[in-house]
Amino acid sequence: MKPFFISIVALLSLLSCQKEPQKNFSSQKIDIASDWEFTQDSSAVTWQKISLPHTAQVEPLVVNEQFQGDVWYRKTLDLSDVENMQNDLYFEGIMHEATFWLNGQKIATHQGGYTPIFLNLSKHTQQQKNELIVKVNNQDNQQIPPGKKL
Repeated sequence: MKPFFISIVALLSLLSCQKEPQKNFSSQKIDIASDWEFTQDSSAVTWQKISLPHTAQVEPLVVNEQFQGDVWYRKTLDLSDVENMQNDLYFEGIMHEATFWLNGQKIATHQGGYTPIFLNLSKHTQQQKNELIVKVNNQDNQQIPPGKKL
């Protein structure tokens, strides 16, 4: 991933939550990189269909004024087949500040463009349709790694 792009890659990991000893522990990983929606306007009626990884704006070879600001990603997760499972979400990286909502409830924030994000969604999920929204901001911020101007 190039450091100046807003990009996210996601994987939903479903782990069995049984009260048995750990020998019965099982897991299933589901790649959720496809069927996302994207917009640069949170009030937009129509969102662009995309797959991850994704960049908010492809820049030319020579960049004088790079796009910086907020963008929004949205995905519906159907968890009806994974009852009694722990639902964990793993992002390889988001450049560089992200806020996460699940079913309208803010569940986490993350800062740092080169670090992965691991979220446990279990206490926030519904049995079937779950709407995940990720707000990403790539504005220069000396307090967030990599901490240099884009």
